[in-house]
Amino acid sequence: MSYTEKDTIFVQIASYRDPELQYTLKDMYEKAKKPENIFCGICHQYDMKGNEDKHLFKIPFSHKEQLRIDEVDYRESQGCCWARNRVQKLWNNEKWTLMIDSHMRFERNWDEILVLNLKKQIKEKNKVKLILTACLPGYEYIDGKNIKYLTNPGSTKLLFDSGFIRCNGGNNIKNFSNIAGFSAHFAFTTSDFIKEIEYDPYLFFLGEEPTVAARVFPNGCDILYFND
Repeated sequence: MSYTEKDTIFVQIASYRDPELQYTLKDMYEKAKKPENIFCGICHQYDMKGNEDKHLFKIPFSHKEQLRIDEVDYRESQGCCWARNRVQKLWNNEKWTLMIDSHMRFERNWDEILVLNLKKQIKEKNKVKLILTACLPGYEYIDGKNIKYLTNPGSTKLLFDSGFIRCNGGNNIKNFSNIAGFSAHFAFTTSDFIKEIEYDPYLFFLGEEPTVAARVFPNGCDILYFND
């Protein structure tokens, strides 16, 4: 197995007035093994009528020619799932897709790691429809500039909360184990996901992850915990 120029990746980001987006894009391209393979669709929700959000543009967006940006004034936003649905429409036949949040940091050669791991699982399980997902550890700024990475990796588990089913981190489990949950802040799979599982634009936020999980299983797709 190898990671080649044919292994293009469509990264999906829904961003709501997030100052971290600019740094997420910078880190994503700087740490990619093949930055030329990475195309990114962004639903960028910010103040388009004034200067409230000028801090969102402190640095130029990296590899702008490889970005497809759907700009929306934040006052017109209809929620997280609505934004993710708009991002899906920016896909242009890339082979793989990665769904992340707008505030993320990356491992060196993250693109090669993901592609080779998913190819390996597809071969070993003889099953094309697989999703790698996880609740990943976060980060925080310790002096306004330098980052401290947190150490709270966990699996996606389903739990009941105030009458709703949702996913949550916790209960570390073995890598590549089948799980029932889906984590929208990190999910890597083939782009068949975009064609077959359209994000529900009428869900605002709560219920996003369990409803996706409930739809992928009848579609013949397994979800694997990933923490390589």
